[in-house]
Amino acid sequence: MQAMNKNQRRNKRGSSIVETCAGLFVVIPILLFFMDVGYVLLGQMANDALAKEAARAAAETATLTLANTAAQNVVTNYFNSQDSMFISPPSGDPALVIVSPADIQYNPTVAGVQSGVVIITTHISCRMPVPFPGLANPLSFSAVATEPIVALLPTN
Repeated sequence: MQAMNKNQRRNKRGSSIVETCAGLFVVIPILLFFMDVGYVLLGQMANDALAKEAARAAAETATLTLANTAAQNVVTNYFNSQDSMFISPPSGDPALVIVSPADIQYNPTVAGVQSGVVIITTHISCRMPVPFPGLANPLSFSAVATEPIVALLPTN
């Protein structure tokens, strides 16, 4: 009788281990997917913050050339200060975050009033820690930020 109880206990323990392992095959991929979603959100928030900071720096200048230099300085300092192996400039070059002069629109006059806006577009890449099939890795993000130019005083 005791030998029978011992075998039943062993079978119950063995079956619970098998059930736990089978459940982990479902739970672990779900957890990894949610981790990737977190990194996507982190990448987009970082790019939004970078665009906003670059637009603020460009808005404090008086010409398009100075605005471009100020925005590029913000981008270079941003990636030099960030210690992340997941968020990076496209192709690893901070100069590619603001890709072309079209990414900086410096409009000092709006409707004849000399108090316009600067519009900055930034691009970054976010590498997923656990790439899932069907999802691009790295993901590319673009963000647009608009700030009023504060370096020029209205003439009205």
